[in-house]
Amino acid sequence: MLRMVSFVAMLAPSVSVVWAQWPQAPASALFIGNSYTFYNDLAGMVRQMAAAAGHDLYVESYAPGGYTFQQHSSDATTLSKIRSRAWDVVVLQEQSQRPSFPPSQVQNEVYPFARILADSIRANHPCTRIVFYMTWGRENGDPQNCQFYPPLCTYGGMQERLRSSYIEMAEENAAWTAPVGAAWREVRAQHPEIMLYAGDQSHPSLAGSYLAACVIYSTIFGSPEYLYTSSLDEAVYQPLQNVARTLVFDSLGVWKIGAFDPRAFADFTVHGDSVSFQNLSVFSDQFLWDFGDGNQSFVPLPSHVYALPGNFTVTLTAGNACLSDVYTFTVTIDTVPTDTVPTDTVPTDTVPTDTVPTDTVPTDTVPNFRADVRRNGAIHLYKENGMYWVWKSKSEDVRVRVYIYDAKGRKLATLDDYHPRMRADELPSGLMFWCVPGRGYGRLTNTYEK
Repeated sequence: MLRMVSFVAMLAPSVSVVWAQWPQAPASALFIGNSYTFYNDLAGMVRQMAAAAGHDLYVESYAPGGYTFQQHSSDATTLSKIRSRAWDVVVLQEQSQRPSFPPSQVQNEVYPFARILADSIRANHPCTRIVFYMTWGRENGDPQNCQFYPPLCTYGGMQERLRSSYIEMAEENAAWTAPVGAAWREVRAQHPEIMLYAGDQSHPSLAGSYLAACVIYSTIFGSPEYLYTSSLDEAVYQPLQNVARTLVFDSLGVWKIGAFDPRAFADFTVHGDSVSFQNLSVFSDQFLWDFGDGNQSFVPLPSHVYALPGNFTVTLTAGNACLSDVYTFTVTIDTVPTDTVPTDTVPTDTVPTDTVPTDTVPTDTVPNFRADVRRNGAIHLYKENGMYWVWKSKSEDVRVRVYIYDAKGRKLATLDDYHPRMRADELPSGLMFWCVPGRGYGRLTNTYEK
């Protein structure tokens, strides 16, 4: 019989902190979509916007009219283009109506194929940045489907469903969202004189495509400046630029921009001349510690003995095969015994303070569970097989969705329940990360061996 152990994570109110990383300008981008991408040569607009800023961006686009993710996921041309080179960025756009359908329908008809495309992209090149291009609601809603789902009867209802679905696709695939649809809504509200739609009240006008290009350019380049203006008058392009700039950079966390990138963070405890370091980094599986005294270590959770007293600047570099992040802090050593010898090994005679006790079953709290609300991060070591609560809601009536990812951002599991649970033997051994959308994230290490 498997021993039952509860693991309860009750974090403080959500703190939205995002470290979006644009380490270098992308050199290549593939656009996969349909007519919303094809109209006015959106990929070409983004390329010209990059060129105006001095970037040489190679683009390709495959956008057959009306195409869905389901069709793209098995289309020979789509898959061939994905495999044609190690793309820096792939922009994915779903058919304009499908993501606005009822959630259960989107769950069955959209998300599985978004996942297939994301997996195909990462199988070709694990460091490709995947960006979901959030589209917009039709000018007066979707009369074709209004009778089946009332939210589609208005532009606002349709836009809200598109927004939710694209953000969830980004969460499920450790990707970013280019919030074109959200910017579209702001322009409609603030500048109704600007016509974003073509005559069919669905496809983009030149101004609409320009707005999309600004949002996508800022998303993938991290730049708030737009030197390319197409053939639009200043009275048109200036408001579009302002909305795009504000929408992207004021809400990076909402659009998941940087949400799955490595983040270096650490804490420490001083015992005389010895320092124990706790690594709170997320989405990282490679670490380099510089202890500030000429010594370094690649150990994830090191301890270090300083030979001299003083203030030492410690630097932790954490990352994966694609990106890295740096966290720097100061350690103060007041006194040093005369017979100490510097080491940087992990103590072998101590038990980590956050291991699951072997002789007790925690109830509603885990005193040794460490949560850092500045990062919403936590570390937990699973020493045994068993059933674990990875998150417990404060309300018995609220379902919680928890995503489990590997170190490279590939989703391993989705838990959706009032008290989500997982078994150690159903996940791989080693380092993983969990995320409760909008509420917290952290890392865990599964030491159970099958």
